[in-house]
Amino acid sequence: EKKGATLYTAWWYESGLHRTNNQFEWRWKSFKENRDYRLANITTASQAALDDAIKKWITESNAAVTLKP
Repeated sequence: EKKGATLYTAWWYESGLHRTNNQFEWRWKSFKENRDYRLANITTASQAALDDAIKKWITESNAAVTLKP
């Protein structure tokens, strides 16, 4: 919150096959399964917009995932 403006944020780590907000979990899986992770961070001006943006992000990123052995 800054100067009367409230920002709503959500973040997590994802590999394309796995999502978590637990730093130990992504580091362990990255090490054990040799997978790259990225940090996803979404910030909006309202809770409703955040919920919509998260749903959109997950839907689009799930559609783009290719499962590789």
